[in-house]
Amino acid sequence: MTGILVFIGGMLGGALRYSLLQLISTPVTNWLGLLLINLLGSGLLTFWNRYGLEQLKLRPALLTAGGMGVLGGFTSYSAFSLDFLKLLLHQQWILAGFYVILTIAGSLLAAFLGNFLAQRLIEFHR
Repeated sequence: MTGILVFIGGMLGGALRYSLLQLISTPVTNWLGLLLINLLGSGLLTFWNRYGLEQLKLRPALLTAGGMGVLGGFTSYSAFSLDFLKLLLHQQWILAGFYVILTIAGSLLAAFLGNFLAQRLIEFHR
């Protein structure tokens, strides 16, 4: 059953990513839209796992479906790699380096922020 939930969640997350990219990206700025999605997804995934487990007491199948399914389908490091390569092929070296640093450092910062927010909400509900 968990596998089916992950499959459905992945479809929803992929559709969300596609829709959001259509709203905020152009062929030239696709990397920026994907950066925002990956940062948002990193924070939400950490929040989802911490808050869902500790406060909402979600079953592991629902945590996995939301995390690996929806948010896994929403974020995309494979698309990040492709956009990075496109920047290099267009000889946009500084922008490519900036993109890598922002994606990695920003995703880690977003994960810490998601955990922090979940912890504060858990403490608030106690």
